[in-house]
Amino acid sequence: MKKKGFNISKLATDEDKVSNGVWVDEVEGLRLKIASVSNPAYKEYYRKLWKPHARKLGKIMDKPSRLLNDDNDLAKEITHKAYARFILLDWENLQEPDEKGKLIDVKYSSEKAYEIFSTYPEFFEMVQELATEIELFRVEEQENIEGN
Repeated sequence: MKKKGFNISKLATDEDKVSNGVWVDEVEGLRLKIASVSNPAYKEYYRKLWKPHARKLGKIMDKPSRLLNDDNDLAKEITHKAYARFILLDWENLQEPDEKGKLIDVKYSSEKAYEIFSTYPEFFEMVQELATEIELFRVEEQENIEGN
């Protein structure tokens, strides 16, 4: 009889997915390419943006969730910049109204992502939630070799 236990390898993440993102289908045909908050480039950039402010803000640099819970404009600006550059990597089927109110497709750029994060906080929250959903970045399970 096979001994039961937890296979720790089920927690492994795919480094390509973590850094280069995965496509996620959202509402009304919207697709987002999201990298993980574990992405080393994101972490490095985030720290770089915080470095000039580290002294006055103390040791909260590595706690983005705590920072965003505060009504801190600087924290939001820095986090939005980092997410726009290294977390939200692309989108499909994102639209916004033009000056006449007609919906037009929005071309992806990190600058546009930053603008949208600042204008639509709920959109940022959706991206933030996806970027912390570790299941999206897991190593694909191989077929069960043991036949179970």
